[in-house]
Amino acid sequence: MKKQNWKILLAAGLVLAMAGCGKKAEPAAETAEDGSKIITAENGFAYGSSGDVMQTQWFTVQAGDASVLDSYEDVAPAEGKKLLVVPVTVTNTCDTDLSMYDVDFQVQWDDDSEEAFAAPITVDDATRYRDGMLQDSYVLAVKESRSGDLVFEVPADSSGYTMLYQEVFETSETGDIFVITLNVK
Repeated sequence: MKKQNWKILLAAGLVLAMAGCGKKAEPAAETAEDGSKIITAENGFAYGSSGDVMQTQWFTVQAGDASVLDSYEDVAPAEGKKLLVVPVTVTNTCDTDLSMYDVDFQVQWDDDSEEAFAAPITVDDATRYRDGMLQDSYVLAVKESRSGDLVFEVPADSSGYTMLYQEVFETSETGDIFVITLNVK
C-alpha cells in the first residue's frame, strides 16, 4: 500500500472501530489504580506523556517508554531508518465490544515536513507482524485490556516523538485528538 493511501485506511479503520459504541465512557478518576495520571480532552485536545492514561470516547490507552532498535526479532528497518517501539495497553471503556486496529495510532517526530509521521510497520506489510506486537486488528470485549508493542519505522536521524490518536465517529465527523509525548529510553 502506498504511503498516502494508509491515511485513508486509518480514517476508515477508525470509523469502523467506533461503530456500535454509542455510550460515552464514564468520567474517569484523576489517577489510575497504578497511580498514573488520567488525561481527558479539553477543547478538542488531550496532551500527555509516556505513562499517562489517555481517556478517549471509547477506550483508554497508556504508552510506556519507547525504545529505538536496530531490529525487532528478525524484522529490520529499511536503509536510513530505525525502529521505534512503543509498548501500549488499550482498555475498552465502552458498553459494547470494540474493534481496534494498530493503525488507530501514528507517530510523528520533530520535523516540519508533511511526511514526518508513520503508521505501524504492519500497515504496508502484514508479514512483518511478530509475537509481542499489538495485532493489526483485534476486538476488545467490554472492560478488556490488550497490551503489545506498536513498531514504527522512522528516519535514522529523527527524534522528538509523539504518538497520536484522533476520534472518528460513524458519521465521519472527527472528535478529540490525543497526543502522547514519548520518552525514549
